[in-house]
Amino acid sequence: MRIPGALEGPILDGRGAGMSNPQPRAPLPDGYLEEEFFLSGDAASYALVGEAKPNGVWNAEEFDEEPYTTRLIVRRPSSAAEFSGVVLVEWLNATAGTDSSTDWAYLAEEIGRSGHAYVGVTVQSIGITGGAGLLDDNANDGLVASDFERYGSLVHPGDAYSFDIYAQAGVAVASLTTPAGGTGNAAGAALLGDLSPASVVAMGESQSAYFLTTYINAVHPVVGVYDGFLVHSRGGGAPSLDGVFDLDSVPGSVAIRKDLAEPVLIFETESDLTILDYVTARQSDSEKVHTWEVAGTAHADAYLISVASGLPRDPGLGAFLDCDFPINDGPQHEVLQAAVRSLVEWVGGGPAPPKAPRLETSPYPTSIKRDDFGNALGGIRTPVVDVPIAVYSGDSTDRSTGTCSLFGSTAEIDGETLATLYDSDADYVNQFTESAMAAVDSGFLLAEDATAMIARATAAITTLNLGP
Repeated sequence: MRIPGALEGPILDGRGAGMSNPQPRAPLPDGYLEEEFFLSGDAASYALVGEAKPNGVWNAEEFDEEPYTTRLIVRRPSSAAEFSGVVLVEWLNATAGTDSSTDWAYLAEEIGRSGHAYVGVTVQSIGITGGAGLLDDNANDGLVASDFERYGSLVHPGDAYSFDIYAQAGVAVASLTTPAGGTGNAAGAALLGDLSPASVVAMGESQSAYFLTTYINAVHPVVGVYDGFLVHSRGGGAPSLDGVFDLDSVPGSVAIRKDLAEPVLIFETESDLTILDYVTARQSDSEKVHTWEVAGTAHADAYLISVASGLPRDPGLGAFLDCDFPINDGPQHEVLQAAVRSLVEWVGGGPAPPKAPRLETSPYPTSIKRDDFGNALGGIRTPVVDVPIAVYSGDSTDRSTGTCSLFGSTAEIDGETLATLYDSDADYVNQFTESAMAAVDSGFLLAEDATAMIARATAAITTLNLGP
């Protein structure tokens, strides 16, 4: 296992234009501090030994090495007494051509209330050197070009080395001492200050989840750095160890290997199964790999835009993306927070997450089976789909391959139909509350999030005029 060579930081706010903060940026929880560090070393690339098997059992070995310097964003409790001992390390998403902190956006609330530390890592080359993202033809500058005074020392040799850069970031997080050569106004201090981590959990969403799939299958068995993994919204395939999507060397459908010692929780939305073709990579739960598929969710949604914009959560926020329809406002945020709490307990030696029913699908082409209203059948159930006043879908009214297609849709159920479902406002709220408590009892909602959902439903029902 390689270790990083030097840690510099915290980088002072006065250097350059200040820290380039990935979006969406949820506010820091109360009592948290935020710092930026630069991590340097020699990163290995890896080569397959044999073939990339569809079951995820890949064998890999180091191939060559190149120097790198990347950046880490640390958000942690300022007091060691408030620290849970858990560090969540996000592989920052590079799809937009610049760093995106999607999992921080969805999970900052749970991170803060549980006292976890968070580290976001610029892992892929595009975040440093710039270029066009997967969904954007316009090239972004990258950190170096956008602020040379602050980030001119960053170096990235290419995505073939991203897997080892991420591994070395995990080593730095777990270490209680600064790597040799540490500099800056905290020289000699650890990345987490006086916090002593008990477990370090990897996580990444969308493109980062694809890369984590390759990391788990090929690199983790070699280096063994992380104590558990949240694979959030992956599709059916995975990149090669060269860091590219190459169907000549990697099957289009790849499972996560089941022979791991460390837990993996796979979290999937409706549109991950259909648009991203995760349905081809579905796997049965095993001792160390569990999957949650969530009804009423889309790959991205109104909650994510509300975090980025600072505006109240609303399906109409899709207008910020030029989506001309109400985007999905389903329960991804709430169920994902339950998933992380369950994964953290699992990593710490507690019970595995509850086994979840799978979404019901129809083949050729894959679609989600739906009830008479249009809400999904199967999967993890919450009151927004089981006690509906709207249809929350991973299907979008935009059939293009653009950004809007990933944001699903929300469609209100007409008042006449609602009147056949609920006798009164109170009846609706009672049914919603009963469903929310059932989801809590099943382990798919946290009690505090269920309470917030009930309050939101109670506020919403006043506009429907169902009666006293």
